[in-house]
Amino acid sequence: ARVNSWEELEACDITGKSDPYVEASYTSEQQKTNIQKSTLNPHWNERFQFKFTDVQESIVHLKVWDRDLMNKDDFMGEAKINVMDARYGSAYAVNIGDGCR
Repeated sequence: ARVNSWEELEACDITGKSDPYVEASYTSEQQKTNIQKSTLNPHWNERFQFKFTDVQESIVHLKVWDRDLMNKDDFMGEAKINVMDARYGSAYAVNIGDGCR
């Protein structure tokens, strides 16, 4: 699975920007992208590899967070992708939700 980019994220910081990163998880495996500093249009282009044990239940859970240095990171949204619905090498667009919480 590859996390490419998100566009027009909500600003979570008082600077009018965010420092987003993505957590991707499948069962107990969890991986994170690098933090993209001061942007609302992050471009990660990072690849994750998961070992799928049950093809029928291959759901990858994505959570987008805004990194904060002084406080708890802000939750920005989430999406669940059924790997069976995504084709190898094709783009898969998802809506992550309501913004900063």
